[in-house]
Parts: sequence; C-alpha cells; structure tokens
Amino acid sequence: MQELLKLNHVSTAFNSRNGLVKAVCDVNMTVSSGQIVGLVGETGCGKSVLGQSILRLLPSSAVTSGEIIFEGRDLAQMDDKQIRSVRGRRIAYINQNPSEALNPVLKIGTQLLESLRVCGGLSQKEAKVRAVDLLRSLSFEDPEDIMKKYPLELSGGMKQRALTAMAMCGTPPFLIADEPTKGLDALIRGQVIESLEKFISITGCAAIIITHDLKFANTICDTLALMYAGEIVEFGSTGKLFSAPKHPYLSALKASMPQNGMHVLKGNSCSLIDMPEGCRFADRCGKACEKCRREHPELRPVAEDHMVRCWQYD
Repeated sequence: MQELLKLNHVSTAFNSRNGLVKAVCDVNMTVSSGQIVGLVGETGCGKSVLGQSILRLLPSSAVTSGEIIFEGRDLAQMDDKQIRSVRGRRIAYINQNPSEALNPVLKIGTQLLESLRVCGGLSQKEAKVRAVDLLRSLSFEDPEDIMKKYPLELSGGMKQRALTAMAMCGTPPFLIADEPTKGLDALIRGQVIESLEKFISITGCAAIIITHDLKFANTICDTLALMYAGEIVEFGSTGKLFSAPKHPYLSALKASMPQNGMHVLKGNSCSLIDMPEGCRFADRCGKACEKCRREHPELRPVAEDHMVRCWQYD
C-alpha cells in the first residue's frame, strides 16, 4: 500500500496559567492508502488534539512541532492558503459535535451545496443533483426534504450523517472522524457507523477514526493506535490488539467493556504539565516495577506489525 500520511515526532502543547500542557508527545505514525486507523483512549489522552494538529485546526495558544507529511508535502510548513486547499478537498474532517460544526441559521441544503461547489467544483445544478445523491446514499429516505431543514430540526444522528455528506463532497482520499458516535443512543450510533462505512466504501479513502469506543473501533478499523497521556503506547492490527493485548492499559480498557464485566480502571491519568520520569501508566499498573517508575519506555516492536511501550517486553 502507498504511504499517504506520515507523522514524524509530532508534539502539541498549550500555554496555560499553570504551565505548558503537553497534550501530544513525540508521535510517529504512518497511514497508508485504504488503511483505517482507530485512534483510541480515554478522554483527555490527546487523541482529538492529534487529529486537529494534522489539519492545523487548533487555537493560537497551541504550539505544534514535527513533520506532518501528507501526499509528500509537509502540512506543518504550509501557509494559510495552502492548508485551506487541503482541508475538505484532500482531507475531510468530521467534527465530534455536529451541532457546533453546522451553521444553525442556514438550511442543510445551503451548506451542502456550498461544500459541493467549493470542494467539488460543481455548478449549482450539478451540485443539487449530487447533494440529493449523497444524502440518499447515507440512508436519508427523503433527501429533498432534508435539504430544506435547519440543523435544529434534525436529530443528533441525522446531523452527524449530514456532516458526513458534507465531508464526502470533494471525494477526499483521507478522512479524520473525531468521536463520531459520542453521546448517541444505540439506534443512532448504528446509523452513524453505517454512514461512515458507506463513506469509506464509496470514496475508498484512508482514515483516522478517533474514539473512546473500543467496540466501534473493532467494528470499523483494521489498525489501532492506543494513546495514553499524550503518547501512543500500543500500535498494531485490530485483530492482534484485541486478541492478545500487550500493554496493561489496553488490557484494562478491554476489561472495562460491558461484555467483559465492566471492571473499573482505578486511578487517574498523570498530569500533562508535570509528567513523571518513568512510564506514565505506572501509578495505575499492577505490574509496575522500580524501572517503570524511573525510566520512560520507548515504543518498540514485539511482533510483526505490533508495537508496545512497556518495559515488560524489553
């Protein structure tokens, strides 16, 4: 598979009153064409910040370093005009909160047509035909009626699907979906998963799916990147990570799933301002030793296409 996105030593920090918040720390990752990577971990681990860092969607208080190579070009070195030409057209982004992403005073059709004309280069007439086709492909029974509605007239799942339709406008080769199932009930969650699967099938794109929902990640992703306290602690094929997790954090997350007994992972993640010298998971790990608390482990291979950041596999 052709390499599409490569992150080299990507870090993002925020200046705050209490000090420098290190939200993303030295992330290295490659995503190839057609690959669907699930970026998973609990709230506050840095996964959404990493996704926004790629497209430079963060506020001015954020400082990002490292290389973000997409289709051979470093997004981190682009000026504002150049990065705008990538957003939507080459990399689609689905916000985790569609109510904030959609303009509340514009009809769905108006917003979708604008996206099609900007990203797809279509005429008004062509855009209308394409808009109806996109909405119908995402299981809207009456797309013409949906085009006439304002966002507040749609359910959460419908808004998420409308946002997905907008992301599909430029038929982009890459997708970043941030917490697409967050806060949705089982029925709407199923609709959103189906729409994402259709998006990927129709466009043939590669994707980073950001989620804390392991069951969802197992359903849609072929590769998993597990984040904890700003860094990737395990990376590999979804099948391998679910059948034989290596990092204690992933084992604990699996044990917390309803079908596995909902065993609570005790303790809290370490401060992103005052990082520990050793393993960042050590205080919550039942297998931690003195070396774990003293020295910070590197992400290293433990099998083919399987990497882990843990001293157990030194």
